[in-house]
Order: sequence, then C-alpha cells, then structure tokens
Amino acid sequence: MIRFKRGFLGITIMMASVCLWGQERDPMVTDRPDMTESAVSVAPGIWQIETGFHFEVDEMDGSKSYTRNLNSTLFRLGVLPGFEFRLGLGYSSYSFPGETVEGFEPLSFGFKAELFSQSGLRPEMAILNTLVPSFTGSSHFSSDSWSGDILSAVAWDLGRGLGLGANLGVAFDGESDGAVFPYSSALGFPLGGNLGGFVELFGLLAENSGPAHSGNTGLVYLLSPDLQMDAYLSKGLNERAPDWFVGFGVSWRFEL
Repeated sequence: MIRFKRGFLGITIMMASVCLWGQERDPMVTDRPDMTESAVSVAPGIWQIETGFHFEVDEMDGSKSYTRNLNSTLFRLGVLPGFEFRLGLGYSSYSFPGETVEGFEPLSFGFKAELFSQSGLRPEMAILNTLVPSFTGSSHFSSDSWSGDILSAVAWDLGRGLGLGANLGVAFDGESDGAVFPYSSALGFPLGGNLGGFVELFGLLAENSGPAHSGNTGLVYLLSPDLQMDAYLSKGLNERAPDWFVGFGVSWRFEL
C-alpha cells in the first residue's frame, strides 16, 4: 500500500521567520505538516527532527477503519550544501471491525538534493528519493517487497510572504499492479505575527485502481527560529481517499 508522507511548503515560514527574528542565519524549513515536500534541504552539520500524531478515519462498504500514527518521525541530517540524508520511523495502530493491530512501521531512508534556485519563472527545485526495506517494521505493517518513491519538489516565492509549492513523483510498493503517481500543490500564506497557514490539494493517480484526491489545510506556529508547532485537517474529495484525518506535531533543529 502506498502511503502519503507529511511535508510542508517552506516559503511562508521562511519569509515569516526572516521578518520576525531578523537573524541572518537561514531559517528552519520543515517537511511537515502538509503533503508537499519543500525544495529546501537542511544545512550541513544540522540535525532536524520533525514528529507528530496523525488520526485518520475511512469508511468503505459500510465499515469504518481508524488509523493512528502515534509517533511519525522524520530525522533530517545535512550532509553537504544542498544535500541531506533522511530517516523515517513511526508507531501506528490500525482498527477495523472486530480487530485492532499495532506496531512499528517499516523504517524509511533516503535523500533530498537541491537542483536549482528560483530565477524568474523557473522555480526552486529539488529531488527526493525514499526507500522502505521489507525486513523492517512489525509484521502487521511490513511487506514482502521493498517500496519507495522518487519525487520532484518545486517552489515559487510569490512575495508578501506567499509561497506556492508542488510535488509530482512515482511510487512503488512491489505488490500493486501498475504505477502510482503522488501529486500535491500547496499555497502558504502569513496570518500575522509568527503564525502561518496553508491550503493544499493532494492525492494519488493510480494506473489501474483509480485516483484518490484530498484537500488539506493547517497552521504553523513558530516558537523560535529553531522550534515550530503545527496542526492540520484534511478531507477526502472522492471515494478512494480517506474520509478525513487530523494531526499535530512539532519540529526542531540543532547543530551536531
């Protein structure tokens, strides 16, 4: 099963943090809470940890299922200028009629590499690659095959604290028949002070099983240049998408 990943359009918070804190250091840009991964990598020698709780409800054929990601965490380490290493882990609980299973999700690892800076109409751009080994995670959540994705991330600084970002990629899980193409587009905007918001459209375009489309909105609150809190709410826009989900999280960074 191809799973959505959390991300965040970093331009809004980048612009807000420059105005708020007036520091010359590069502001923190996170890859949560929305689905749109930023086109910005973590600076060399910096650890950035992004973690949160996610609750999802889906109804199919009259039966409801509930997914709880109790600790979905992404570790990002800046290795070289414009290049970071990424490690993801989490603990989840999944409930459906008559049964509940829980355990550790498979580990994921990969990288983000910046390709271009914004120049005129050309957006800022990065590429991300993620792999999920089949031999990690609890039995309820692991797979017999490796899975992963390759994703392009683009972003435009629109001025006045506005930012537009988009992702498009291809994902595989070693079990599904046909290709799956995750997509997303998010608009970030300032709300005054150290508060920012976003609206987003995202989904999966599956070659053989049909598309899944969802809408998403949320808030980001910057406690300091190195500490951020967030919350989000999403609604499925067609039958194949989860009915709705909510979540909240925190991100922070520090030097090694």
